[in-house]
Amino acid sequence: MDDSCSNNSCDAATEVMTSARWTTIDTVDRLVTPLWYIVGIPGNIAAYVVWIQATMRPSSGCYLAALALDECIFLILQVKLLYD
Repeated sequence: MDDSCSNNSCDAATEVMTSARWTTIDTVDRLVTPLWYIVGIPGNIAAYVVWIQATMRPSSGCYLAALALDECIFLILQVKLLYD
């Protein structure tokens, strides 16, 4: 059995590591989430415009246009619900 630390010091060390981990996750979440929306909404609008062109419609373009529109609506609703 390892007696190098008492229960209190081990618990405190574990708590500090857990707290640091969640702080890092929160920081990444605060930076990545807005970037995700900033890139995602215009990117999906651009994809929709490309896939809806007449030359793309005979292929799977209709499905991909619908997917781009769906993702764009999802991101917009998510922004509205998160930041309102």
